[in-house]
Amino acid sequence: MDVGVGYFNGVKVCVLVNGNFEEKDALAAAGVVRRVFKPLSIRPEDGFRRSMILTDGNFIHNRPLIDLQETNNAVSYYIQVRGDGRHTYPRLRLLDHILSEPTFNVLRTKEQLGYSVSCSSWKQVSVCGLIISVQSEKPAAFVEGRIDAFLTEYCDVLKTMEQGDYEKRRNGLVHAFREKLQNLEESDLFAGFITNGTYDFTFWDKLAQLVEKLTLADIVQFYEEFIHPDSPTRAKFSIHMHSGANTSSANSFAEGPTAESQTQETVSAVDKKGGKASLLKKETVIIDDIVAFKSGLQPSELPKAAIELRPKFSS
Repeated sequence: MDVGVGYFNGVKVCVLVNGNFEEKDALAAAGVVRRVFKPLSIRPEDGFRRSMILTDGNFIHNRPLIDLQETNNAVSYYIQVRGDGRHTYPRLRLLDHILSEPTFNVLRTKEQLGYSVSCSSWKQVSVCGLIISVQSEKPAAFVEGRIDAFLTEYCDVLKTMEQGDYEKRRNGLVHAFREKLQNLEESDLFAGFITNGTYDFTFWDKLAQLVEKLTLADIVQFYEEFIHPDSPTRAKFSIHMHSGANTSSANSFAEGPTAESQTQETVSAVDKKGGKASLLKKETVIIDDIVAFKSGLQPSELPKAAIELRPKFSS
């Protein structure tokens, strides 16, 4: 009994009531929870995830896999997009919508890097980003180089895209944002807006309106500024997970300047099976001490509520 009481001593509770409820009924339900758990008050800064803001550059962190029987390596290739989210996030979501299919077609189907290939956007409160993930038996540094090559080449594809093709993709995304949600989906979205501290329950409607106004020129400009591997204003961080069972990747750790030296050297890896060489970006910096690296970064801003919050319970 003492263990149970001690376990809930510092508990904080956030209750979401969604459905055919009047306000008094929702407050009554929350009141039951308060009486049972006697939670502490939630402060504005409590429970909100904050991201670390990357500096411009190309960073890689190498890690060995714990499972020594696993034969696959993996690359998580993250490009962070900073700036006003009302400007950057609509562009990122539309680019993600456009880029996901060709990422799979080129990296998995054409180049056969591995069975698992994905491209997705990721949003935190103050920053967002694009993540390309590849699981492959090929060396992680080689895979990284092929992702760089794909993103470089796709810029030309984007610039020459037919206007009708672009509008079809954009309108498809806008339609998806405006689809009516089921109850459980709606509850998940509401919960997300509460836990991230924005309380922006009309977010998807506003996002649809912003995406609807985007031109192909807007997306090309965004791509060249934030996504293109040669952009001087790009902030990219990759994690390379290395298999101990795969002999082709035994010596495939990306090598190059460390965060301490900051020297400019070429980083290369060779796909021993295919005989292809893949050069990583010349300015690649290898992060050995991830804790020290993170300690030198600035955290993102705290969220700002989109609506006025009116307390109904006393502390």
